[in-house]
Amino acid sequence: MQLTNPFYVSKSAKKNTHYRFPSFTLLLVLMTILFTVSCTKSDDEDDQSLFQNSGLLVVNEGPFQTGTGTIDFIDMTTGRVKTNLFSEANDGQIMGNIAQSLLIQGDTTYIVVNNANKVVLVDTETFRFIGEIGQLPQARFIHVEGSTAYVSCWGDGFEGKIAVIDLNTLSETQSFPASGPEQFMKSGDFLFVTLTGGFGNSNKLGRIHLRDQVFTEEFTLSDRPTWMAQGLGNNQFYILCSGFNDFAGTVTKGALWKFENGQVNQVATAENGAGQLTFIPSASGELAWLEGNTLVKYRTLSESKEKTSLDLVAPRAMTAITFENTLAIADAVDFNSAGKVYLYDTDNLTPRDTFDVGIIPNQLIYILK
Repeated sequence: MQLTNPFYVSKSAKKNTHYRFPSFTLLLVLMTILFTVSCTKSDDEDDQSLFQNSGLLVVNEGPFQTGTGTIDFIDMTTGRVKTNLFSEANDGQIMGNIAQSLLIQGDTTYIVVNNANKVVLVDTETFRFIGEIGQLPQARFIHVEGSTAYVSCWGDGFEGKIAVIDLNTLSETQSFPASGPEQFMKSGDFLFVTLTGGFGNSNKLGRIHLRDQVFTEEFTLSDRPTWMAQGLGNNQFYILCSGFNDFAGTVTKGALWKFENGQVNQVATAENGAGQLTFIPSASGELAWLEGNTLVKYRTLSESKEKTSLDLVAPRAMTAITFENTLAIADAVDFNSAGKVYLYDTDNLTPRDTFDVGIIPNQLIYILK
């Protein structure tokens, strides 16, 4: 914003001046103008978007059981990292422990804060606080459908629920019992949700009929279905099951399943602990996921896989930046100090850039400007 200089007086104005302000009065006038201009400028700056260029939002869990989660933004044009967006926009307020996931829905962004059992609502452009939804035990992910939100909650880790929220009142109207519910995927009139079993085990994919508000555990998959990603078709998506490990000798493999035309079929195997399923838009309809330090690419049309080893410590999140042919992967490193985000060429996985971010980066979201 360009401000007119209140201290500038033109030559013609000087010639037509026939009187003077007393010096004390002039000082008061000038101070008043200066104060007004500075306040106006501050208000304008506060209303400006935090995101002038395209970039990556980074959701950082924060220290486990202590401290707070944070949100960072990596500007892909300038290479700068804006840290701790929420606190900076809200006079030092904190979100709470642990920042689990984030959803951008028009003018409102929803931040799911796991240990704090709540969802924080902020303005998408400025990150100013709007409100919060509480009493969501061990909240994980959120889906918004009109004026209704669905929040997956683990509860005590065995008996969880999917909370249905009226966004006009920010209150829960009903809930569906569910064991370790995680991610959501809408397809047609249904909202699908992966059911991990929480601290136990499950092999179910649930779905909510959005019109009738009826929930069923509809499909049987492999152990611990967790991640979902869109496919090439409108009513097609993929589910990655991470496999079960009770750390007492029982270990099962992971698997990739495809949902299409109301049916589910296994299309590939995966290692135990596989996660971070990501759709990479391309002619071959590529998917990618992580198996420890190994990145797996799966071509959906040819149903073929290839694996690439990565020089990372603890990869935790991944997303594809379509228009820049880039794959972004977050590394939690030692889970106590600053994490890192690495950018790779999508085709050959050549490293491009590295950015320092907050503690335990857990989700990456690309913002296109």
